[in-house]
Amino acid sequence: MRKEMRVKNQFLCVSKKVKEQLRSTFWLEKLKISAF
Repeated sequence: MRKEMRVKNQFLCVSKKVKEQLRSTFWLEKLKISAF
């Protein structure tokens, strides 16, 4: 049970980081497009 929770928390952390990365790159692309 505890191990599962830890794995789940790790997965949530990773997915959150990935989402943030995607969002930041997405915004950079938007800014680049609007800059042109």
